[in-house]
Amino acid sequence: MKVWNQRPIEVANLLNPAFCSVLISRAISGYILTSQRGMPYSLIFLIPPIILHESTRISLPQRFSPNSKLHAWIHNNPQIKAEIRNRIISLNSYTREALIFGLQRRVLMINDQGVFINNDAMLKKPKWAAKTEPLDCYSKALQLGKWFGITGDDIIIYTLLGIQP
Repeated sequence: MKVWNQRPIEVANLLNPAFCSVLISRAISGYILTSQRGMPYSLIFLIPPIILHESTRISLPQRFSPNSKLHAWIHNNPQIKAEIRNRIISLNSYTREALIFGLQRRVLMINDQGVFINNDAMLKKPKWAAKTEPLDCYSKALQLGKWFGITGDDIIIYTLLGIQP
């Protein structure tokens, strides 16, 4: 991974560890809301590839509904299943960097069960302007986390996406 100031400005802005850890924290909030438990480590690596990829993020339902199903979304958007593996691989180091950043700043934590929880007290709600890409990412991360929480096991989610955890 390149030193921070040697990264292209687009990469530095979109994939900076602070922004990505906020998105991960937001997805964990959604996961906890629907599952009443922390998020498994393996699901963390799905958040940036789904949320940061514009066409994938846009294809997510506008509002979260317990009636909408992850498998139906994947079935109706076959390009996601075809592309997600490569995006996970290409964003792996950025996701790890965001995890380290979030853990160091205590925005993200690992509980006694070995799953990720967030520390909302350490994170102020971002003040992005309405209808901006960062705000869209933020709200869709919560929805994605909720969806993961109601879908269940991380192995099921990875299997639905056609990849091995």
